[in-house]
Amino acid sequence: MNRNQFIEQEHAYPADELMPLTCRGRVRGQEPSRGDVDDALGKFSLTLIDSLDTLVVLNKTKEFEDAVRKVLRDVNLDNDVVVSVFETNIRVLGGLLGGHSLAIMLKEKGEYMQWYNDELLQMAKQLGYKLLPAFNTTSGLPYPRFIIQTSQINLKFGIRKPEARTGTETDTCTACAGTLILEFAALSRFTGATIFEEYARKALDFLWEKRQRSSNLVGVTINIHTGDWVRKGFGRGSKHPGIPTANFPEQVVDNLPGDVSTGVYYGWTSVGSGDVHKVVVSIVWKSYYRNTEKSMEIHVKYTFKEDFYGEVLNKSLETLEINITDCFGPPQTVYCIIVLFSNRFGDSGVGAGIDSYYEYLLKAYVLLGDDSFLERFNTHYDAIMRYISQPPLLLDVHIHKPMLNARTWMDALLAFFPGLQ
Repeated sequence: MNRNQFIEQEHAYPADELMPLTCRGRVRGQEPSRGDVDDALGKFSLTLIDSLDTLVVLNKTKEFEDAVRKVLRDVNLDNDVVVSVFETNIRVLGGLLGGHSLAIMLKEKGEYMQWYNDELLQMAKQLGYKLLPAFNTTSGLPYPRFIIQTSQINLKFGIRKPEARTGTETDTCTACAGTLILEFAALSRFTGATIFEEYARKALDFLWEKRQRSSNLVGVTINIHTGDWVRKGFGRGSKHPGIPTANFPEQVVDNLPGDVSTGVYYGWTSVGSGDVHKVVVSIVWKSYYRNTEKSMEIHVKYTFKEDFYGEVLNKSLETLEINITDCFGPPQTVYCIIVLFSNRFGDSGVGAGIDSYYEYLLKAYVLLGDDSFLERFNTHYDAIMRYISQPPLLLDVHIHKPMLNARTWMDALLAFFPGLQ
């Protein structure tokens, strides 16, 4: 047993995680919340299950047998707790299936695991069925989380009070939706229950069909009901993209004349008692709210020394520049503004939120021998090398305008890509 596993067993078991500074177990609900990070904790001895196969790789077969016995004796998958579908799939379902595969291998060798009778596989099957309700969406893409107000899976009840969901959890990352095929296909092949592989394939097929056809890129975030690629916004206006903006209050948007359609408008305005400047305003439907609410955002063509939130615009807009449905054409400057304003546009990259989608396409070909996964990977790979690879960097780009960078920095998760190459 390696040192980390020894410490986990000695000081943290049966908690999901070990807190390294205190050497205590992290039990969900008993420690300060870390937000979405805690969605990985399901009170199912996460670290123990996640590291089962590592014990065999390190030739710790006796420790592996002991760990399997602990999982079968102590782990409960019927907890009344909310979990992340993505994390539960790759770490718990994957850990159980990996443990099962190695248990069978050791049993066949005749020295260890002679008592084993597919118990880990039965646990994996039980967990798989608990995850299936997450796929009950319009597109077949799974909810990232699933319970009442969010899309989380409750391990005990599955979907609990689905009528109480607020409907605001509409987006998921491409990695969350596209990182299921290995575990779900393996579960189907082991058990003969084809439903798992079918659901995972449907999700992958949907992502493939929604790729941007001109560039063959996929976005980082997608609406699980409409299939729209979504660019996460920056709150009430922002300076982060390089073009400072501000949002109009909801009461202003609600009182717009009925004949004002969505689009991008330009004209002239003054802020407060200041000078008159050129202005561009976008009016778009919010896909985050299933296109039931509008958003209006402003960019004044002037560099202000201070923010102007709360100020009054004294001049109304005068001219319709370009309709949102025509936004992919010239002029270039108008396109950039639309990309900034509309949350229906997405970014594409190889880092956080999308990384394992590419990884699983290639590994699915290796595991399942399905040429379509290799063809999809190669198509995406060509697009990545054409648009995202900007040596020595790998930079996110706008999915509908891939020659335009969406950021000038890289996140740590894309460091996996050279290994995939």
